[in-house]
Amino acid sequence: MIEIEERPGGEYVTIKLSGIVTRADVDEAIPRLERIMQERTPLRLYVELVGLDRFEFAALRQELRFQAAHGGEIDRAAFVVGSTGEDWAGWLAEQLTDGPTRRFALGEEQAAIDWLCKA
Repeated sequence: MIEIEERPGGEYVTIKLSGIVTRADVDEAIPRLERIMQERTPLRLYVELVGLDRFEFAALRQELRFQAAHGGEIDRAAFVVGSTGEDWAGWLAEQLTDGPTRRFALGEEQAAIDWLCKA
């Protein structure tokens, strides 16, 4: 599952990935993210990878293509992870993001937001 929430004031966009992420989830999320990126580039992302079981292969392939194409439009990204597998997924996403990135452990959500919003 992928949830996208636009923050009031436009400081950052929240993306939460949990459960099993399917190709349909990614196909639904990409147009919304592209619209947001057209309105707010560069973009700051707060990404929660908590409760993420796995990506279906087709979903992961599509997600990686999207990140490779749009990684330069991301100004800064904070990844909150709760397990070793989620930490790996955060690391992979960091490799495709041109701007500064940082991973935070579950429980450090406020620190992640503070880091994300600093100038």
